[in-house]
Amino acid sequence: METRLNLQPGQNGTKALVKKYGERLVCVRYRYDVSTSTRYKTVELIEETRPWHPQGSRESHLMERAADEPVLPHIGYDEKALQQPFADTATDGARNEGMD
Repeated sequence: METRLNLQPGQNGTKALVKKYGERLVCVRYRYDVSTSTRYKTVELIEETRPWHPQGSRESHLMERAADEPVLPHIGYDEKALQQPFADTATDGARNEGMD
């Protein structure tokens, strides 16, 4: 099934649905099924509205956790200028490795 048209409330083709659903209407889609030669008009509605507090949400917790985790950069073989600052660190670590 293919979606060919996605309309926002108030556009031509949505006026009757805006009258029917009001502020709950998010969008109207026209979908086409080639195998059955059928066109479907679908609506996306808001079912429920309630307050949401992002600072206490699970998503914000994951974002904070991700911000604290180290990032390992990928530096290509031909990027010599970027490799240089890390080269000294890598050799220092190799030198100190056997001195435990």
